[in-house]
Amino acid sequence: MKLRNEQIFNFYEQVGQRMNLADSPQSLEEANIVVNDYMASDRSSRCTQQGQVLTDSAHKLVQKWYGSFLPAALIRAVLNAILYVVGGAVF
Repeated sequence: MKLRNEQIFNFYEQVGQRMNLADSPQSLEEANIVVNDYMASDRSSRCTQQGQVLTDSAHKLVQKWYGSFLPAALIRAVLNAILYVVGGAVF
């Protein structure tokens, strides 16, 4: 399970780098701290237009990488599943 989580982290780290995101976690341990702190806070996630734009951008980026041999619907489903595995119902 730890290896799979590392692979998922590495994938999203590359996505973040290609999107020029700043201040992102540099390790799986740092990412877990961010997620755990968020889940322990009184903040709650909700659908926003900005969040949808970000999610759509990530899907489009990954579609560019794998779109020549994987259907867009499959890519979207897999990315959504990865987000669920990493962050649980919060994401």
